[in-house]
Amino acid sequence: MKALTLNFSLPGYLALQVLGRVSPRFYYRGAFSMVRLKDVPEPVLPGPDWVKIRVRLCGFCGSDLNLIRLEDSPMAMPFTSFPCVFGHEVLGVVEEAGPDAPGLESGDRVTVNPCLTCESRGISPPCPSCAAGRTGSCESYAEGGIAPGMFAGICQDVGGGFAEHLVVHRSQVYHVPHGVSDESAVLTEPLAVGHPHVGEEDFVEFCLAGELP
Repeated sequence: MKALTLNFSLPGYLALQVLGRVSPRFYYRGAFSMVRLKDVPEPVLPGPDWVKIRVRLCGFCGSDLNLIRLEDSPMAMPFTSFPCVFGHEVLGVVEEAGPDAPGLESGDRVTVNPCLTCESRGISPPCPSCAAGRTGSCESYAEGGIAPGMFAGICQDVGGGFAEHLVVHRSQVYHVPHGVSDESAVLTEPLAVGHPHVGEEDFVEFCLAGELP
């Protein structure tokens, strides 16, 4: 399948610190660019409680641009694994559901909470943040049964939305009501992240129900 990928290298990073100031085109093209449109294998379910999604739409986040332009601190690299497929603001259709992903069937239209927390990583007992319901502050982003990555789109094992398919844990998936368009549903994740008073998972449900708090 086709996918927009990022593959970090130290020589490329150092070269682009100079070349990127000459012209932004070096971030996207040339020998040192870390961004490539490639043919990659379709992701497979990491476990029986995972779901494979065929992507319909994916938003482009400021964090994606920061990755392309290498504006994130290298200190964040332990929480990313390469090569990875960009994209975490996802609207798609379930193509395959594992036997331990009840309530999800092929053809279901869904959106995704991209955070790869203790539950999706198979970590038990969960970290204090996840146990308290603050999954956006999970302390286990580099641990568990999948490669490091704070969310889908920067983890090499699960893929991202700038591809034909990605895989996500059942806990990350939310059904989209019939009355919500694809174009509206794909904005659920950025709306949830941006709301100051409600947890992301609760806000996802509010958005999809059309009951913004």
